[in-house]
Amino acid sequence: LNELEKLNKELQAYKSKIRKLRHRIKDLSSSIAEVDRRIAGVKKELDTQRQWLKKKVQSLQINRNLSHRSDKTLFDPLVVLASAEDMSQAIRRWYYFQALARYDYDVMKGYLKNLEKLNRQKKKKEKLLTVLKKEKDKLIEAERVLRIQRQKKVQFLASLARKEKLYKQMISELKATERKIYRMLKEAERKRTTLSGFRRMKRHLPWPVKGSVALPFGSYIDPKYKTRVFRNGIYIKAEEDSPVRAVYDGEVIFADWIEGYGKVVILRHGEGYYTVYGGLSEITVKKADVVSRGDILGRVGESGVLNEPALYFELRFRGKPLNPIYWLSVKK
Repeated sequence: LNELEKLNKELQAYKSKIRKLRHRIKDLSSSIAEVDRRIAGVKKELDTQRQWLKKKVQSLQINRNLSHRSDKTLFDPLVVLASAEDMSQAIRRWYYFQALARYDYDVMKGYLKNLEKLNRQKKKKEKLLTVLKKEKDKLIEAERVLRIQRQKKVQFLASLARKEKLYKQMISELKATERKIYRMLKEAERKRTTLSGFRRMKRHLPWPVKGSVALPFGSYIDPKYKTRVFRNGIYIKAEEDSPVRAVYDGEVIFADWIEGYGKVVILRHGEGYYTVYGGLSEITVKKADVVSRGDILGRVGESGVLNEPALYFELRFRGKPLNPIYWLSVKK
């Protein structure tokens, strides 16, 4: 069981790494898209400014050509000012020339500023693309190692199935873990709680995850070794990393790793009722947290039994396992 636990932990570690890398790649892609939008905006502004500057140059060219005519004084600002009918008109014309000069200066300044901004955004995009490539390379490597680890687990389980002694030892260790959980629940019973109402929820509890039952509750005989084994809960096949939710209001009395169960959350609901959520890839609550029905407790991981994504779900009353199917709502 220790070897299997080690393989499961390694698998969970790489899956967690892959999940973080995918989030990182998604964030980087969003950042690059935002930079692209900014670049497009700056280019649009530059295009407008270029059109204005082009017209300005054409206007200056026309004025230069006209200045060679005999009436060139018409284009001399001093002549325009001197020809004012009164001081008020002369001042207005002076302010007008100043405003034109400032506007020309502001347009040129804005144009140069946008060129600098465009250059900065392009450099930023290049850096983001470099980081994105590195993260994608890391993801490819992590996925490669994950495939290797999964193959190791498959080979280990296959070898375990061929060795009756090791198989029976694993079953014995799992039973020891179950007794540990039983003692944990009995210890929790000694503490008072105001939680209640769970017993009225029979046949009305929501499913902890979207999926279907892959392995049922109860006693079964191993076909190879003819060993009678009792399954205290059900395995619900589900999408990997899909959210696992509390089926009823409760208090978190355990949120950690347990041998044979993987990452586990145990909720106390009062009146002697408990629910157990095992095989999680991630736990999002901590011990002593108070949760409500529907709150996310974690995410679905890869089941050690099915060797594919599934949630292991138990329902217990005063430490003893009950068949969850009789408590969960009937799917329509």
